Amino acid sequence: MSKSRYVVSLILGALVYWSSSGAIAQEKFVLIVNAKNSITQVNTKEAKDIYFGRKLFWESGVKIRPALLDQKNPVTNLFLSGCLDTESTRYLSFWRRRLFSGRGVPPKQFQSEKELLEFVSQNEGAIAVVSTPPSGSAAAQLKVLPLSN
Repeated sequence: MSKSRYVVSLILGALVYWSSSGAIAQEKFVLIVNAKNSITQVNTKEAKDIYFGRKLFWESGVKIRPALLDQKNPVTNLFLSGCLDTESTRYLSFWRRRLFSGRGVPPKQFQSEKELLEFVSQNEGAIAVVSTPPSGSAAAQLKVLPLSN
């Protein structure tokens, strides 16, 4: 009897952990856009459409320029798994196929958040994923977007 209770509690514990991990992951990254962009929030479907190349223009008509940190960066991996429901290798494979067939250009990648913040501040249509909301002088040129389901 105690063995079956152990198995049940182990399964329930795993389910609780997995069901809460998406919410935890979502809190460890922030979506940002250029301050001139009129958008005020993004939902998960829109984020997927943007980062999979299905949505190309903002409502204002400005071309969307998605950007990410390098694929090895934990923030990028949290975003890919927590928001886009994919993993780094599958995402890279998706974009390699699209690029090879001439059906799209992958999000621009950066080695550091500093470079990424600079890119977003200089491009009105840019959207990016960072670990924390920007502060200091960079914050004036950027806007944090709430991510809704």
